[in-house]
Amino acid sequence: MSKFDQFNVFSTNYKTVEVGIPVDILIPRGLSPGTYPSIVRFHGGGYTHNIDILMKDVSESHYFLPDYRFIPESTGLDILDGLDDLWTWLHTEMPNSLEWATTTTISANSGQLMTVGDSAGWLSVDFAMGHAAETRACIGEFPSFDPQSPGFTKPEPPNSNPNGSQYPESTIDNHLAKCTTGSVVASDPTLSRFPIIGAMMEHGRFLDYFGRATKLLPLERLNAGDKTLLLFIIHGLQDSVVPVEGSEKFVQKVLEQDLKTKVQLSLYPGDHGLDIPFNLDHPWLADGLKLVIPSWLG
Repeated sequence: MSKFDQFNVFSTNYKTVEVGIPVDILIPRGLSPGTYPSIVRFHGGGYTHNIDILMKDVSESHYFLPDYRFIPESTGLDILDGLDDLWTWLHTEMPNSLEWATTTTISANSGQLMTVGDSAGWLSVDFAMGHAAETRACIGEFPSFDPQSPGFTKPEPPNSNPNGSQYPESTIDNHLAKCTTGSVVASDPTLSRFPIIGAMMEHGRFLDYFGRATKLLPLERLNAGDKTLLLFIIHGLQDSVVPVEGSEKFVQKVLEQDLKTKVQLSLYPGDHGLDIPFNLDHPWLADGLKLVIPSWLG
């Protein structure tokens, strides 16, 4: 059974830059006419490809699953620029898209919005921080809050892999040599691009392509005075891709800003993704969901 079987799925573009940047609209099957809350869900994939995971058992709400531009063809600032356009689309063209997609009077309450993101969970937090007054709650799953840490910026020791380099540094350069100037990629569900992010991480070159602007560095944004909102962060203690220390630093800094900020950091045994089913009744999620769900639906 497909994870999308319980939904009617429609696709449209929320932005065009050389190519259309799509957003999938997921509407639960059998939904009665009415106005419903919304979830904007950002897929993972190391900013280079697509990996979609859906929280299960979130009924009677619309899902919006946007794609976004990938590195190294684009930069982190390009990605965030696209998210600004996604916000505009949600508040201007989205109602017409829903009307086109459904034959009943089903609409989305743009004021009842929660953001969710896995792996690229930072995009969920960035999107919510940029629109904190209009976003009810935010969930970030194993997000990359500290891309300036050694795991992103330092090459792995030469002898760390007994079989030699898993992803040669030339992987990135060979890929870029095949790209035309100004080319844009925003979708690749085949995982064929995974070696690109693998090489960036293995050789400490992630920020060379993602960028180092303050807007791209969550901890620096907090230092600059940016505020967050009601937030639930999930991270695996043995995460070998995005170190858990980044989430710990981010939450510590959020609370240093304002002890009244409602934030839940849930740390559990497991690697990147935790390999757990994201059902709403899962005990590992209980405390965080008790925080965000009432605010989202209230």
